[in-house]
Amino acid sequence: MGTAMATGTESQPRPKIIVSDSFEPLLYDKHRYLVLCGGRGSGKSEFAARKIFFRCQAEGGHRFLILRKVRKTAKESVLEVLRRLLTEQGIEFEYNKTDRIISWDGNELLFDGLDEPEKIKSIKGLTGVWIEETTEFTEDDFLQVDLAFREPGPHYKQIILSFNPEEALAPWLKKRFFDQVDPDARVHESTVDDNPIDEMRDEYRKRLEAIGDETTREIYLLGKWALAKGQIYSWDVVSEPGIRTDGERV
Repeated sequence: MGTAMATGTESQPRPKIIVSDSFEPLLYDKHRYLVLCGGRGSGKSEFAARKIFFRCQAEGGHRFLILRKVRKTAKESVLEVLRRLLTEQGIEFEYNKTDRIISWDGNELLFDGLDEPEKIKSIKGLTGVWIEETTEFTEDDFLQVDLAFREPGPHYKQIILSFNPEEALAPWLKKRFFDQVDPDARVHESTVDDNPIDEMRDEYRKRLEAIGDETTREIYLLGKWALAKGQIYSWDVVSEPGIRTDGERV
């Protein structure tokens, strides 16, 4: 298990970032895309949060956008992960509940969804992006985020993508980052054995090993790309032109 030390301030301690040996090199990785693909309980999402915190403390002046497909789920998942991490590290922070922004010592974490893709274009000054559960997003969603994240800044720019390898949900992810080589990407694959917390690792392994469906077990326990039964395609559902979603013509 690796430990990294982030820079503190006069009023704040120098926090220690605990990550597994498998994830530790990624703390310093500067590729445009950091692709974290793995099974359930592998610690990939926890690592993404810790890398964001590490960069905020070590570099300062960050403005990270942290996305889920639906804004509500951002509050229920990634926002709580970062709030817990900051609290555990003894960091005093402010939380704007209305705008869903966490701030401290010149750093900002913005939590949002892609319910309205156009609004991403209006967010300025971003220094980093984390797309959690990337399989929820379409390839066009990803493109919109990627294109919006182009402003120059003092630090290297990186988009972190974290997800389970469910091919049926997002075949574009497998094609783009696994079936071919992207020189701008660092791909990391993980399983529950890469989780640095002993109790969580042991508990998750028991549950995952009990999964009866072989394909589901491959995805969640072994972290392997697979097509879950009953899922073949992942399509967006749109209304036929001239017809409202309730069936009435317009």
